[in-house]
Amino acid sequence: MTVTVIDGTPDLSGRRHVLSGSDAVVLRYGNDTWVIRQGRRSRIDAANRAVLLPLGLTPEQVKQASPMSRALYDALPVGPELAVPKVPDAGKPANFPGAPAPVGAVLVTPQISGPQQYSVVLPDGVQTISPIVAQILQNAGTPAGSMPVVVAPATLARMPVVHGLDLSAYPDSPLNVVNMKENPATCWWWEKTAGEERARTQVVSGPTVPIATSDTNKVVSLVKADNTGREADRVYYGPNYANFVVVTGNDPAASTAESLWLLSKSGVRFGVDNSREARTALGLTSTPSPAPWVALRLLAPGPMLSRADALVRHDTLPTDTNPAELAVPK
Repeated sequence: MTVTVIDGTPDLSGRRHVLSGSDAVVLRYGNDTWVIRQGRRSRIDAANRAVLLPLGLTPEQVKQASPMSRALYDALPVGPELAVPKVPDAGKPANFPGAPAPVGAVLVTPQISGPQQYSVVLPDGVQTISPIVAQILQNAGTPAGSMPVVVAPATLARMPVVHGLDLSAYPDSPLNVVNMKENPATCWWWEKTAGEERARTQVVSGPTVPIATSDTNKVVSLVKADNTGREADRVYYGPNYANFVVVTGNDPAASTAESLWLLSKSGVRFGVDNSREARTALGLTSTPSPAPWVALRLLAPGPMLSRADALVRHDTLPTDTNPAELAVPK
């Protein structure tokens, strides 16, 4: 597999698109399979049919998932596992008056207009759940039997509302799984400008990496490209690129500003001394743009750009830690 680092705005023309709603990519890393959506990855078990069927997945889809690069695996934050939600004290009587069923039971409330409303009984109240989660709980078996307990709207309105279960990983409708044969490229997009409080992270899917067809000749292959998925094999500087950056955390809410780096269009990152003298000598007087280390580390490391390092004398050049065969001239 090939890892491409894009510095700049991705091209979303053609069939390339940002995953949204119930869109998902199913990929494998090692022995685990992951559902990628909403900018993060959630593990899923190919043998857990109680979860697969409501999500619109088949065991074959999960078992035959395409491999994911280590670079993408590290970049994507981990979300909750897509498994049967664990309800604390399931099967025991609820602690609130008027509970219509034991803890863990699924309730269904008819609506005059629109779809039915589903809830799950928790120890201290009821939590509204999506039809997907309701079906997963029913498939796994609930204390109230094989069918949800019907509760009238007026009765449900008198029950305390709680939010004890983290159900953020579950979609509101069956997944719209990307066909990897038609759209084999999956990219993690991190975006933040200097001064912004939060970064935006998204996942882009498409038939090729999000680079305009007219610019494919500007993509640079690194000398040590090995297609292992752990480091960058190719780099591309696109519209609105930044080559003077400061490392920040991978989390969108990260506010740290750490080491400075100068990025070359050949895919090499050079550490920059944070002294005014060094930055002035290099002409780096502007505010550096934030960049996550999880992406910067994929580039080939270069020497430190500092006065102290420049004054060091060497009898020989240092050994290249990322050598490659010399291309035969043609």
